[in-house]
Amino acid sequence: MEKLVSIIIPIYNVEKYLSECIESVLKQTYQNIEILLIDDGSHDNSGKICDEYAKKDSRVRVMHKENGGVSSARNVGLKQANGEYITFVDGDDFIAESYIEELYKTLENANADLSFCKYNHYNGLEFQEIYENFPADLLVERTSETFIDFFCRFFTNKNNFFGSSCRALYKKSILQNLSFNENVKISEDLLFLLQAIFNAKKLAFLDKTLYHYRVAQGSACHSYKKDYVKSQEELYNGLKYIFNQIENQKTIKLFNTYSALLCYYLFSNEIKYREKEWKHNIQEIRDCKLYEYFKLKNGLKIQTVKSQIKFLIVWVLVKLRLV
Repeated sequence: MEKLVSIIIPIYNVEKYLSECIESVLKQTYQNIEILLIDDGSHDNSGKICDEYAKKDSRVRVMHKENGGVSSARNVGLKQANGEYITFVDGDDFIAESYIEELYKTLENANADLSFCKYNHYNGLEFQEIYENFPADLLVERTSETFIDFFCRFFTNKNNFFGSSCRALYKKSILQNLSFNENVKISEDLLFLLQAIFNAKKLAFLDKTLYHYRVAQGSACHSYKKDYVKSQEELYNGLKYIFNQIENQKTIKLFNTYSALLCYYLFSNEIKYREKEWKHNIQEIRDCKLYEYFKLKNGLKIQTVKSQIKFLIVWVLVKLRLV
């Protein structure tokens, strides 16, 4: 008998894409699924669309809640999930028909706790394949000597969808007492994914593109981020806790570099948009704990040359107090 898989879909104002997302889930070749649609206080017709699908298919359950952010919506889904396995799909993305079946088989055959697949970008017109340098038969045990190398390579892969909890199938047992940090507004599910990886005894990678990530302008990545300092500090604290679980020189350097990058994002957010209080916000960044990592040596360890140059420009502006 196939084990129940819970598919959690956080939804907020995505009426334009929602039907395509839900249809792709309903068409799964793996039939024993429950679909949890979490309407996070949408102002458009997203909630209505959810209710219509619940009437059509008994596998669909809808929860309406006040807007609290994607992490809050996913946490509601986690509390309501009945499956032995859990996966996440964002409301504006969609998945291949064999997504659940192939991730499930990969996980079961490897006796793993977490399996993940390849993904691509979709802009509404065409797909862009994302290259990831993982062997087709990748299998990593948490206690193995190869785990640290895998972790560092995975974390620093510039093309990686690493910061998302999607494109993965989790055994529910590794998610016990685990939730999304609702105080982190950007890269909000990174901490969740990392802790799930640390909770898993074995990870498996499926060398197939089964998840389609929709690239949309006007998202949080392309607009001014308010209260960004508190969010980044919360992310930093969570990452520090996780990285402290590995006593390794390689991961220490990686953590320092990533912390410098978080600080760079804070400064570039203010410099780029120059909102009303931006001068005051610049000083707030200088006073926060991330600023101690904002060193040139850390910035030059960022993987791509383009990112290093951007970091250098912002570093000079900040250090010479030109902003």
